[in-house]
Amino acid sequence: MNWAAPRLLDLVDKRVHMYELTLDPPQIDSGSRVIVQAINDVWGISLNAQTVVAALAQGLPSP
Repeated sequence: MNWAAPRLLDLVDKRVHMYELTLDPPQIDSGSRVIVQAINDVWGISLNAQTVVAALAQGLPSP
């Protein structure tokens, strides 16, 4: 999974925002918030917007 970490780092940039189009009305959220939630859900860890960059710089944990 280490190949994914650099790509996820691009998405946690504070300039990135994501649209949740399945909601009505659509919701806009920061890229870091969306990525942090996904990583925490999949790996069962507790990253936040401040710690995700350092964690991704080291690579994703083993599944």
